[in-house]
Amino acid sequence: MKGFIVANRINDIYFMDVDDEFAKHVNKQAKEQGLINEISEDEAHILEANIVMQLFSPIFMSQWFMIDQRKNPCKSITCENGFVFVFQHVEDLLIVAINGDGSETEEYLIRKTNMFVRMVEFLFGPVTDEIGYSKFSKKANRWNLLKGIMKTWNQLALEEHAFLVEAIERVHINMIVNERCVDVLDHAVNKLQNAGEKNTYHGLLFVNSKLLTLYSGRNVPELRPSDTLAIILLIKHLFPTNEKLEDLFSFSYRKSEQGSTKMEYQPSSPGSDRYDSAQDDIEDDDEKYASALESPNPERGSDSDNPFPEMSISLTDEKRSTPIESKTPSRTPTPEALHKTNSLPLFGRRRSRTFEDDSRATPPEVGPKTATPPVPEEVESIPFYMSHIVFLQNELCNHCPHQLHCIQVFPGITLVLVSEMPRASLANTLCQVLFLLKQVVLGKTSHGYWAQGQNMYDTVNTLISKMSAPLRRAKGNVPAIFNDILKKWDDPVFKSLLLNYLEQPRDKEIPPSIERSLTYLLKKMKDLFLFLYLLPRPLTPQLERMVTQIRERAGQKLRDFKDYLCVKAQRNITMTSYIEQFPGLVHFIYIDRRTNQVTAPSFNITSGETTLETGETTVKEMDATRLLKDKVWKMMEFMQLKLKSGTTCVAAREGDYYFSYFLWFGDSSGNIITPQHPLQVSIPLSSPGVLTSNFYSMLLRRCFPNMIPGSIACFELMMMHVGLVSLSYITENRTRLTALLRSSSGESVSPMTLAL
Repeated sequence: MKGFIVANRINDIYFMDVDDEFAKHVNKQAKEQGLINEISEDEAHILEANIVMQLFSPIFMSQWFMIDQRKNPCKSITCENGFVFVFQHVEDLLIVAINGDGSETEEYLIRKTNMFVRMVEFLFGPVTDEIGYSKFSKKANRWNLLKGIMKTWNQLALEEHAFLVEAIERVHINMIVNERCVDVLDHAVNKLQNAGEKNTYHGLLFVNSKLLTLYSGRNVPELRPSDTLAIILLIKHLFPTNEKLEDLFSFSYRKSEQGSTKMEYQPSSPGSDRYDSAQDDIEDDDEKYASALESPNPERGSDSDNPFPEMSISLTDEKRSTPIESKTPSRTPTPEALHKTNSLPLFGRRRSRTFEDDSRATPPEVGPKTATPPVPEEVESIPFYMSHIVFLQNELCNHCPHQLHCIQVFPGITLVLVSEMPRASLANTLCQVLFLLKQVVLGKTSHGYWAQGQNMYDTVNTLISKMSAPLRRAKGNVPAIFNDILKKWDDPVFKSLLLNYLEQPRDKEIPPSIERSLTYLLKKMKDLFLFLYLLPRPLTPQLERMVTQIRERAGQKLRDFKDYLCVKAQRNITMTSYIEQFPGLVHFIYIDRRTNQVTAPSFNITSGETTLETGETTVKEMDATRLLKDKVWKMMEFMQLKLKSGTTCVAAREGDYYFSYFLWFGDSSGNIITPQHPLQVSIPLSSPGVLTSNFYSMLLRRCFPNMIPGSIACFELMMMHVGLVSLSYITENRTRLTALLRSSSGESVSPMTLAL
């Protein structure tokens, strides 16, 4: 029973995502209070926004009162019936995460709200209220996009090491494959630059949720790990796959009556979602990448097929008159075979099935009842290209606008090109003006710009003047919006009132006239940001041709390695490589926080359950590896809670296993460094990670206040041993395992590291 609600100060619902149980529970409460009449069983799972607004208004209003008047709002509420509420506010939006069945802890709900805020900023920049009202897209499309991304994050957080510890997991490949991937990205970046995207800075190849290769140009802003993880979430939502390792080895060979060898697909488990049961319809789709003229060209789907049609562009394959015969086994079913399945992805019929509870399928409608057109059944092909506007972080700006060009080369293998948008240099100035105006409206004086009113006014005036020349030369609505801003800002009456207010004591309430004028300026600044960066960009014919050529060449270069890469994505590192050197070691997770990369053996989990029949009884057993993985996830979350409270070394027994966790600091040579100041647990820290917070940067600043930036990094290691080992044996394993992992990555290991 889960609910996620976002409301503004007047209780308008800006976003809502609830499951059926929560909707039924709320509808039942509404019926008991006389807010609704009889409701049929078929409509019990549909929750309307006005019902939520009426039932939750007391909570919303009390929370806003605590925020505005007491400056000490509630962070969470635990009810007698087991319901847990977690609150967070961002500007004029109140975020409420609710769980009523105990499946999500309070700490997980806090992480969930932080993740939602991070993805809203990633998709909309500082204009966070775009999730409720937008000039360029429908509310249903924005809600479906956010729901899908949050559901994808939830699935990956429960399955992938990268999202458990919020660090990048790279695919370990040999030099030949790596050179081939770098060549693909180099060619793709150059092609896109020739197509008019001059500021294409980065190229990335992903295999499922793991980073295969990163290519960056010279003298360009670094792509931060947090942005890379956010990009993974977006492409996993746009191009979902649910391949299992056993499905890659589900072919058998047998002799036909004519004596030729025939390849048959034998599913490794019932209900395998990689191939359709109609084997006769399976053909080799990968051989159809021969050229741009030979690949299929389905018609574009309607706007309802796209989670964000106004801000993303899809490109489908070119038409083909005759099919190419295949002599090799297929990795994907044909469109005819897919018509026999129950999968209903958002972009039309896909050649690779999605998760069983795919968030991109049309969800039960919640919130305002909006008529959503059904997905066309005639769409037979997947769009292999999606373009999306996002806002990345760098040293100069926390919301730098970029455009992602996402190209699906093969199912599970995606190529992403990152281009900086035109006039991106103005984004930092705009964000600064927005920040300063918001601080004045909220009455915050933490930065001291308005200790003297004239100083603050001059700061904003300088920033606005910097934008004047480039914005006056812009096209469309931008010059008119900027002129409205100048007219209000240069008003002598407004200036006199604003300066008078800024020179008043901090507890002085803002006059209504000043508040209205500042609110107007904020609205116009946000409109300016929207028209500069969130206005949909058309797909030019030249760019379309270049994208098709990029995909074609990438497919040719990587075709021989695609199955190898898909296996490596699921069995990147095996624990068998470490058993002989470290007896008793069951699992480990090593994180290098200099680069925010994680190294951990993969779990090979068999899908489904094993049924054992003994006489008249039937017993269902879960895969043993799944049980181990659940233990690792549970204990890693426990270790993160300990770290958040200031503990950097933990050892704990859980059943038959011994878990240990270590965090330490070191320099570039691997020498261990003792903190200059102990960690002050009295000062609260955010949840560990880099995607939703800068936890490790704050940790370094507190422990080493006088350090040179980049000179010290922290490392983490979590190990799982059998319960018979001693603590001294675990400590010795930590020393040798750390040295082995650092040496295997090509780093030099100092004697001090070995004596850790």
